[in-house]
Amino acid sequence: MDYCEILERKNRVFADQILRSGTSVGSQTREAQGAESLADFFHKMKIGMKELEETDFRLDLCHLKAHYPHDVALVERTKRLFPLFHSILSTTRKRINDKKK
Repeated sequence: MDYCEILERKNRVFADQILRSGTSVGSQTREAQGAESLADFFHKMKIGMKELEETDFRLDLCHLKAHYPHDVALVERTKRLFPLFHSILSTTRKRINDKKK
């Protein structure tokens, strides 16, 4: 959130979009914890992954702009989530497919 407050001085739209998609990653993950089924869990985590991809993309675009603020630690933390989400989605997909057999 601190990054978005700083970015807002340069580009209010990007700051808002990063804040929305970035916080959505966490809210989708939290919703997945209370999923009604494995399929519901997978769906919510998949949405979280899409929001993570959007956040990462927008952070990359901000990095390309020399006059925009850069937060290397934020970018690194964002990128470290990808393997975790891939693993969760892969394992869940396998469990769903195993149940269908």
